[in-house]
Amino acid sequence: MLEFKILKLSKSYHLRQKKIPQRMASTIDYLKEVFIEEGLIPVEGEFEKLNSERLNDSPLRKAALEVFEDLDGQGDELPLIDYRFDFELFGKAIILDDDIHFNRYRTFTMRSSIYDMLPEFPRDNYRRYCRTYETQCLKSASNGAMWSTPFAEKYFGKSNDNGDLGLTGSSVWKYRAYIDFIVDMSAMIFDYKIYRISIYDTLMIGGQIKTLKDLLSSRNPENKKYLASFFKKKISAITANGDHLFKKK
Repeated sequence: MLEFKILKLSKSYHLRQKKIPQRMASTIDYLKEVFIEEGLIPVEGEFEKLNSERLNDSPLRKAALEVFEDLDGQGDELPLIDYRFDFELFGKAIILDDDIHFNRYRTFTMRSSIYDMLPEFPRDNYRRYCRTYETQCLKSASNGAMWSTPFAEKYFGKSNDNGDLGLTGSSVWKYRAYIDFIVDMSAMIFDYKIYRISIYDTLMIGGQIKTLKDLLSSRNPENKKYLASFFKKKISAITANGDHLFKKK
């Protein structure tokens, strides 16, 4: 059987008010059930993650500062780094991106030359998703702590009114985009691969194109084998990244 590792959740996650939104937690739990039923054995484990101290000592700090400034970051102090992975599969960290990750600010981060050194990152697809599905992001994250928090405004300035992306837009969206970039960049630092999967990725079932979101929403038992196969093919094809800049301490 293939080995499948489920990562523990971070105890603090500013964007999500120290917990995963219920809809996303439910999706991840459902996927865990699917993997187990399809013969993937869950075990405990956790990858080391990038923190602010290590970033400040890294030659990649300049790239992070450039993205921070591109997102209208305030001051010279880079935001606190805090993130989580959803799964570990085939020795790689897996993140499932839902609709709150696709918007104009995420597009800004993908202008960085860092992505030229991450050939496995699905940049073209992610740019397209950002253009196409920003309205879905607004439906899911246009008010409350999904739009503005004192923490995010400290680094990205005051947000506009809920749902108004003009002028300063959303401080939380900018912070989320910044952290997504940091996670992508950390693949160049650590000797393991980080792989992103979007709910808008597609697969073919019975001659029809379905999005991962469709399958995760339907919870149709007949689709479980397709979900498991999709993840296996997506992840197992990715080789280890030997271009990390320095080993873990």
